[in-house]
Amino acid sequence: MSDLAAPLIAPLNAWLFEYGRMAVYVFLAIGGYLAASKWSTANTFVKRSITEHISHKFWRLAIPYYAAIVLVIFCNELASLWMRHDSISARPSAWQLASHLLFLQDILHYESLSAGFWYVAIDFQLFMVSALLIFLIEKLAPVSWSFKTTRYLALALIVSASLISLVMFSQAHAYDIYFIYYLAAYGIGMIAAYANQLQRPLGYITMLLVSLAYGLALYQEPNLRLSLAWICACILFLSVDLKLRMPASSALLALGQRSYSVFLVHFPISLVVNAFWMQFLPREPGIHLLGMLCAVILSVALAWPFYELFEKRLMRRFHRS
Repeated sequence: MSDLAAPLIAPLNAWLFEYGRMAVYVFLAIGGYLAASKWSTANTFVKRSITEHISHKFWRLAIPYYAAIVLVIFCNELASLWMRHDSISARPSAWQLASHLLFLQDILHYESLSAGFWYVAIDFQLFMVSALLIFLIEKLAPVSWSFKTTRYLALALIVSASLISLVMFSQAHAYDIYFIYYLAAYGIGMIAAYANQLQRPLGYITMLLVSLAYGLALYQEPNLRLSLAWICACILFLSVDLKLRMPASSALLALGQRSYSVFLVHFPISLVVNAFWMQFLPREPGIHLLGMLCAVILSVALAWPFYELFEKRLMRRFHRS
């Protein structure tokens, strides 16, 4: 549909193709910040064990994700009745399906069933590795060490790991199926969270030194995506002092709560709408622009019951059990 609607939205299409994926690095920085905001406080792994942290994250991602796999398979079958296109996946094999259930499809080199599933796998990798790193620091630290000391050590290791990712791995696309490729973006968000737990002068010095290191590396190897992650982390750090708040909007809050559901369902829904439009409607730009808008509206509309059933109700029932 976007190809046929191109005469009407050519500049927007070109901009999204070039820059739309930059948003991923903003998500990564925010994800690192939110995760580390919990880990950088005292008694995190006393209130909840490391296995509980990782298990909660896994099922928080997996329950809606498994439902999305069923939806994707159904939508692929439906779309294949009306259209032949590279975006339609073949019926998955047992091993391909198993690899998806464990977030290992890219590492095991199976074709992904949906456009966004790679991000779910990377998000879990980053969370698990980061949580294990911080847990081991606290677990192996001498009893005589204060929490403040272990927090400084954790921050030092996060900074080191993030800079290693930035310099050695973030520009090598061969690693883009592993957490280490994205750790420079996720890590800068974690650093901002840890810096916010420090006394303000020390926090500012930490962010300044890390920013200088990132700036030097990005000057040598320019990367707009990582620059956006750094800017996002700086805003998150400064938001404490500037008291930045999003406008209170119930619609925005509701959409934000359901953003993961929107993310999971938008590709299969868009696939079916695209196939239907191509099969049954004239190939005129205006009609296919309307089809694109219809796909967006249906994706957001489906996210509401999808969230209530799979993210909210089933997760609540899972935790009770």
